[in-house]
Amino acid sequence: MKTTKKIYSYLRWSTDQQTWGDSERRQAQAAQDWCARRGLFLAGQEKDEGMSAWKGKNRRQGTGLDRLLKIVAPGDFLLVEDSDRLSRQDWLTAMNFLAEIVARGVTVVTLANGNEITEDKFRRDPGCFLQAILRAHLGNDENEKKSARVKASWDTRKQQVREGKAIKQKLPCWLRWDDKLDRPVVIEEKAAVVRRMFRLAMQGHGVLSITRQLTKSGTPTIGRNPTKGWYAAFVWLTITNKAVIGYCCHVEPPVREVYPTIVDQKTFYAVQAKLKERKHLTVP
Repeated sequence: MKTTKKIYSYLRWSTDQQTWGDSERRQAQAAQDWCARRGLFLAGQEKDEGMSAWKGKNRRQGTGLDRLLKIVAPGDFLLVEDSDRLSRQDWLTAMNFLAEIVARGVTVVTLANGNEITEDKFRRDPGCFLQAILRAHLGNDENEKKSARVKASWDTRKQQVREGKAIKQKLPCWLRWDDKLDRPVVIEEKAAVVRRMFRLAMQGHGVLSITRQLTKSGTPTIGRNPTKGWYAAFVWLTITNKAVIGYCCHVEPPVREVYPTIVDQKTFYAVQAKLKERKHLTVP
């Protein structure tokens, strides 16, 4: 079909876990199906992977949505699975954002319900704008509830830490949770690597030197992502982490005697002093 109108598609999902799921395929397929039914073709597609729209992060400069909104022109179509792909902020903010897009002469198509939102329909057709408002409210409300539940859950866990009880979440990489004992236990192979870092630091090696030695010796990485290999930031975070002497830093101030100790306090604080001294000896 000969037409001056261009069709663009925008895909978004909130978490990295969804990246490995079906979100991208499902949203892309819905856009392709819509075009096929009309004998049209996509002129372009942008996506924001693992990016939440709850606080409007996907609207920032440099995002896929930002790039797309810079090229759409009056008469063009913007396909989204649902209006909450554009925004999951409160319904008024989300509707103002949608109004800004359609005011430019762009038709926003929500593929889940087939709603084609133009500036005129958005102003005059209750069947159009009420659906959009309801979806915006439900999307934002879902995020608000999730946030409240997560906050309440972490408040409970932090209270347990303050009472001196370890929690299963976010354990240091040299610890694992033993369900039978109901407490964290040391992974000796990883703890041995941490102790080696401290020995090297005590011998006067800096963070970069320690990183190079671990890499050169072929020591397996102990971080959560082994594919990243050894890097200086990880070494620095490890040898400055008070968890090695039993502190849990999920609360402020940190609580002592929560985790098993893998480095004695004398060594830990001696290394902190050496790191501080080396910092003053460096130049920009």
